[in-house]
Amino acid sequence: MTERKIFNKHGYGNVTVVMLAHQLNMTKGNLWYHFTNKRALLEALSEEFFEADDQRRKRTPVDSIILKSYIDFFKFIGV
Repeated sequence: MTERKIFNKHGYGNVTVVMLAHQLNMTKGNLWYHFTNKRALLEALSEEFFEADDQRRKRTPVDSIILKSYIDFFKFIGV
């Protein structure tokens, strides 16, 4: 979630690996170990977003919790 907030705040092109590693409390090498580049991290975040959206769509909330469901979803994506 921290990564998503960094990308949303600064924009993909302005985010550096150093920024990401610092915010995630890890070394650049450790970040590179898990993601070969910044694009791979963004793709993983996108996949996580779409999976969460699919799960949200599969739920059939009762009328009284539809709004809460959307609020929770937007909090999840960092809006």
